[in-house]
Amino acid sequence: MKFKYEDYISTNGKATAREILQQPQMWQETVGILEERLDEIRAFMKEALKNKNLQIMFIGAGSSAFCAEIVSPGANKYLGYNTSAPHTTDIVASPGSVLKTDIPTLLISFARSGNSPESVAAVEYARNRVENLCEIAVTCAQEGKLALITGNHEKRLTILLPEKTNDEGFAMTSSLTSMALAAYGILAFEQFESFKREATVLGTLIERKMDELAHTAKTVAESFGFDRVAFLGCGTLKGAAHESTVKMCELTHGYVNVVYDTSLGFRHGPKFMIKDTTITMHLLSGDPLTQKYDVDLLKEVISQKKGNKVVVVSGEALEVDGVDYAVNFSGKLANDFYLSVATVVFSQLFAFFTSQKMGVNTDSPSADGAVNRVVQGVIIYPE
Repeated sequence: MKFKYEDYISTNGKATAREILQQPQMWQETVGILEERLDEIRAFMKEALKNKNLQIMFIGAGSSAFCAEIVSPGANKYLGYNTSAPHTTDIVASPGSVLKTDIPTLLISFARSGNSPESVAAVEYARNRVENLCEIAVTCAQEGKLALITGNHEKRLTILLPEKTNDEGFAMTSSLTSMALAAYGILAFEQFESFKREATVLGTLIERKMDELAHTAKTVAESFGFDRVAFLGCGTLKGAAHESTVKMCELTHGYVNVVYDTSLGFRHGPKFMIKDTTITMHLLSGDPLTQKYDVDLLKEVISQKKGNKVVVVSGEALEVDGVDYAVNFSGKLANDFYLSVATVVFSQLFAFFTSQKMGVNTDSPSADGAVNRVVQGVIIYPE
């Protein structure tokens, strides 16, 4: 049976549900956009990479920053680049801590609307500080400020994603995963056919498993009265864990307390947050070395389990006694980058059904307007 959001929604969640469900189609369209512009992308990247010691920065604010945290480790590990993922909020608050005048820099900006004050200010600060700067904007809004100030010419490239990725719901869902795939595809310009095949496998898998993912997410969300969740992952899956925290926080109006960490880092203090009302969600890497650390923590948490629940998300089925709920992606994903995108889809569904259970307006959780879809109240100061 194919998952239909109408089957699960009580009220006030249709946009968010629709945008979660549309992701495989948006990914296919995103790959098509890159393919149509591949010659342009290839020429741009080859010119940028002529700069010795080029540093590539993926930047964004909020979920766009967590998107960067997913892509950057993946680009380093699987595509061989030297990248980082500073938040635009860090760049704007302290530009000298991030931007270096004499280091050639490729700035890849993520933005759903491109209208967040920091999205524009970070680029403008970089233009003022960095002598040799190239820019790529990956955005969902043609008329957004980021797209307008970037444009397309010798050292600037704007990649506009499908119009439907400019999510109507408060939370970034299809926008985030489509931006992640677009950026990874841009950097995979020399192996584009492989990227296209891998992205197609991801989309086909998620479309086929969406009903199963939704049912599991709904079951976990309604399983017991949890009020805190820890999302745990390493490498690119740490970025997925970070993004998962903000989805749960946003869609439950902050009533579920969330943390994220790595499997090794969690023991260094944050593990205190495990109480009887806690869910730990373990995002298991497919890398043989990393997975050993992930599984060690998983077994430790299970051995000390009381009223808390344990959820595992992995690329392949893994037999560990004591796991309460398990999601696996049948070993079909090429690497942890694609696993991270798949994991984010499950986390979106988990947050969605938790929000619905709590009676929150999932499409617009901040009823009092204290938090906005596009951040407000930020004053940008000249350097």
